[in-house]
Amino acid sequence: MRIKQNIFYLLVGVIALIEVAIFWLSLQLDRPLFIQVAVIIGILLLYFTHKNVEKGFEDERTQFIAQKAAMSTLWVFWVIFFVISLGSIIIGLNRPFSIRPPSFPGSHSPPPDIEFPVPLVGPESFNRLGFFQLGMLCLMIFLYIGFRMYYGRKYGASDGDEE
Repeated sequence: MRIKQNIFYLLVGVIALIEVAIFWLSLQLDRPLFIQVAVIIGILLLYFTHKNVEKGFEDERTQFIAQKAAMSTLWVFWVIFFVISLGSIIIGLNRPFSIRPPSFPGSHSPPPDIEFPVPLVGPESFNRLGFFQLGMLCLMIFLYIGFRMYYGRKYGASDGDEE
């Protein structure tokens, strides 16, 4: 059974979202094997599905549509990422920020441990960053699919590339 290219891109996005859900489950159950197996199964599923994607007729118009979709995705993604980053910087800079004083030789007391409301370093900050990056990657996939469909209709792509 042959599937359309845009359906394949949607499948990639859906599998990515399922992988995030399985990652969350694996984290909650403290079972890393779940996400490891799920990633391998997801990659194999996409590999075998990609073999059945209709390639359609590739001409200058379809290349132009893919280029327009990629550039539009880049522009929209850049703006969204920039705005979110600016907001994160403002939130981060408005948190209490203290620097741990250095420990000098001959000092009898260690420097105090300072707890930040949101850790600046440590596993908690990396977990948030990882989830943020996964979310942004999923957004990028769906943006590209949307722009492919939009420009395909606007510039009249062949029937094999639409849907």
